[in-house]
Amino acid sequence: MLESYRITDLEQVRILADPLKLRILRTLAEGPKTTRDVARELGENLTRLYRHMDALRESGLIELISERRKRGTVERTFQAIAQRFEVEQSLFASDDGNEAIRALFRAGEAEMMA
Repeated sequence: MLESYRITDLEQVRILADPLKLRILRTLAEGPKTTRDVARELGENLTRLYRHMDALRESGLIELISERRKRGTVERTFQAIAQRFEVEQSLFASDDGNEAIRALFRAGEAEMMA
């Protein structure tokens, strides 16, 4: 796991505009965990997390550490690629960047209202 990772991809910023994905990433930055561990720690439904974990993995923000067979299924352990994330500020200098900022504010507002 890296100590720090600089986000230079606007799609990764959009992914992190989702409050639940951001909470998952924070949890996985603490160390390797299974999806079940993350669900338990965050108090979320396990099935709700699968698509969020997939999106984080596809974006390259988390990585698969191990897989093992458990009761007929495969249990996967993930971790964040870094302990700390920084966003490249130049990403917000374009129209796409402005939209990403709006998405971050909308996501934050939705989380506060909930």
